[in-house]
Amino acid sequence: MLAAQVPTTANGGISADGLTIVYHLRKNVKWHDGKPFTSEDVAFTYHAVVNPANNVVSRTGYQEIDRVETPDPYTVRFHLKRKFAPFVSTVFAESDAVYCLLPAHLLKGMHDINRAAFNSQPIGTGPFKVVNWQRGDHIEYARNDDYFLGKPGIEKVIVKFVPDTNTEYVQLRTHEIDWILDATNRSVPQLRQLPDARLAQTHANGYLSIGFNTSHPIVSDVRVRRGIAAAINRVRINHDILHDTFPLAVADLPRFLWAFDPTLSGPKYDPAAAAKLLTSAGITPQHRVHLAYATLAGNATDAGIVVQVQEALRPLGIDVDVHAAAGPLYFASAENGGILYAGKFDMVSSSWISGTDPDNSSLFSCNAFPPKGNNFTHYCSPEMDAAQRMALSSYDRAVRKPAYAKIESLVLRDVTSIYISSAGTNQAVSVDFKNFEPNPVTSVANAYRWSI
Repeated sequence: MLAAQVPTTANGGISADGLTIVYHLRKNVKWHDGKPFTSEDVAFTYHAVVNPANNVVSRTGYQEIDRVETPDPYTVRFHLKRKFAPFVSTVFAESDAVYCLLPAHLLKGMHDINRAAFNSQPIGTGPFKVVNWQRGDHIEYARNDDYFLGKPGIEKVIVKFVPDTNTEYVQLRTHEIDWILDATNRSVPQLRQLPDARLAQTHANGYLSIGFNTSHPIVSDVRVRRGIAAAINRVRINHDILHDTFPLAVADLPRFLWAFDPTLSGPKYDPAAAAKLLTSAGITPQHRVHLAYATLAGNATDAGIVVQVQEALRPLGIDVDVHAAAGPLYFASAENGGILYAGKFDMVSSSWISGTDPDNSSLFSCNAFPPKGNNFTHYCSPEMDAAQRMALSSYDRAVRKPAYAKIESLVLRDVTSIYISSAGTNQAVSVDFKNFEPNPVTSVANAYRWSI
């Protein structure tokens, strides 16, 4: 959004050797406080992401940068340590870790920005600016009349934090809210019946899964993970709980992506095979084990899935203990003790949406444990790392495609997660809400064109 053009090999933004990426910035962009947005802000933000004193969820992509040059206020030149094919789709983009650009004039000179006043009253360059944040209740935004793409059509936006999906539905029905950002698949049938609302659905590069912390003793045994995968009826979950809203997943990559391998298939439901695998690992109805299962509090989909998991595993000797956590704790960084990123689980309900590139190195590489990446399953395999290097070191799809076939086969072989459904977003909007046009990576790209 802030670049005059997207860097490609064709326009010279990506050098012939793939090691230099050049961005030319728009010249008419201002921060909400009126200061101009420049290349200094881009360079500062990069240094903030890689600063070890700052608490970040992931540094995937950013750790591939050797240095940043800013030859003038509107040019940024990234020099890479090695080729990194998904760079443009990952760094400062809607992908694995979405980091917005920061105002250098407000934050430079600090040892870290973990407790900066900016975190409670941020400013940006977008069509709306924060004017009031009531923690745990709502954030109020006012129109940015100086927005570089034109004056937005809505005067004010209030984002409400509604922890319960049933409450969301009632508030949309009564017009207390105009938009449900991410409705659960379970609520789709209800939402479709509302006479004065519409359901906007988009497919995405992502999934809904049950993940394992492969560093924990019981589930570190691949026989246990394979046994659990065989015991869980993915088709039933996708139908009963997710209402077949999106296709049954194979692994993490969706069928519509160019890197998908149609010869692969997901784990088959086979309780007899599950019992045999678990018995070989010493788990039987007489020799029971307990597994901690983390879920997102108030999420009806998670609640429905965990009930089926408990029912499937209890007869085989596994008691599933549920630990529900609120969103801020569930998704907090590893340094802040987040359930997901600090690995406080044996099993976990997880959903993931990435960008337009099939790159999943931040999920499966040995060097991507949080905060270096998003590998919250703590999976590590030399075979996987070799395949990831092949996939990331070329910008040529003909080279990358077989590498992803290998990656996906390893994901299925080693069962880091049980993939239930391919991902997408279900966004319910009032008929009064105009020009709402979500795409597979973001719902707000055209927010300046919205109207009520």
